[in-house]
Amino acid sequence: MTSPHTGGRPVEIKGAYSWANGYTMEARKPAGSALEEAGKGGTAAVRLVQDSYFYETEDDPEGKRWLKVKAAEVREASDAEALGGPENAVSAITALTSAKDVARVGEQDVNGRSATRYKATIPLGKLHQDAERPWHGVVPNGVDMVAEVWVDGKGVPVRLSQTAGATTVVTDFLSFGVPVVVSAPPARETAESGA
Repeated sequence: MTSPHTGGRPVEIKGAYSWANGYTMEARKPAGSALEEAGKGGTAAVRLVQDSYFYETEDDPEGKRWLKVKAAEVREASDAEALGGPENAVSAITALTSAKDVARVGEQDVNGRSATRYKATIPLGKLHQDAERPWHGVVPNGVDMVAEVWVDGKGVPVRLSQTAGATTVVTDFLSFGVPVVVSAPPARETAESGA
């Protein structure tokens, strides 16, 4: 991800997502990332379990390493810096349903997989009407997103690139069908938002 929040430098975020029994995910950005150098360190890791986000924090005197926030509160706040914002893989793929002017660009290898590359424009004005879309509140109304997606021979996306304004998010999908287990942190290490 590259944005004004990263000082124009790319930040790599690695994670795993599961859709099998409700949407769950775990993502982490490396220590010493461009976000930290820009003074916007935020959280190193985030988990989404049972409609709650768990953000890893600095150890506090009471040993609370995680902050629990209801997912609805994060969506209402449109927190662009929260992991699980524009880099949310599920919402990123869903946004393609609003695409127009879809064009085939050509063939290209992505991470050793042969893929067909497509380019499209997504009118973000429509996405702003849906607070659950990840770009809501990140870019101004009237700005369109340019999206490129690489699809392999099985019809599975292997890469997705999205650019809107000064923000670009590139997602590589490394595997599908692999079991993903994401658990809530221990209660003794978790503080609740507003508590």
